[in-house]
Amino acid sequence: MVIGLRPADVIPTGHIPGCSTKGGFMRHRRWLTPLVLLGAFSMIAAACSNSTSGAGGSSGGAAVDCNAAPGCVTVAAGAPIQIGTLLSVSGDNADLGNDSLYGVELAIDHLDGVFDGQAGQILNHPVQLQNEDDTCSAEGGQAGSTKLASNPDIVAVIGTSCSGAALGVADKTLG
Repeated sequence: MVIGLRPADVIPTGHIPGCSTKGGFMRHRRWLTPLVLLGAFSMIAAACSNSTSGAGGSSGGAAVDCNAAPGCVTVAAGAPIQIGTLLSVSGDNADLGNDSLYGVELAIDHLDGVFDGQAGQILNHPVQLQNEDDTCSAEGGQAGSTKLASNPDIVAVIGTSCSGAALGVADKTLG
């Protein structure tokens, strides 16, 4: 005996028993980038802390050798901590970079624990952001990384938005 199935019998068209209809992870995905960036900035702030509380870590240890790779960054008292971003903020892939840039801006805003539209601080240093557009291309990545590398005050770079731009950055910065 052959049983014939109609398309309506095999293609679910409504609620599937046992499955959530609330949207799940994909509905809240827009918070993923800001949360990851906030976590990264929190780790940077914790690593820069000179707290001597006994909650983990050691209070002693070997002195830091600033001559060893990757070296050390010294930020003068009151001087800003400058962070660069190399993201695609124009053209067909602008959404990729703009979403990431907004996440970075939110993370910097929240460094003081409040979303108030004002950049927070790390160890009494204001945080400034310099964005360069990688245009999602090797050429844009090279141009943007050259601009960021020419600023000796930038202590870190976040990006790129696209693998093509990342290859351009690697070619430029690694030789």
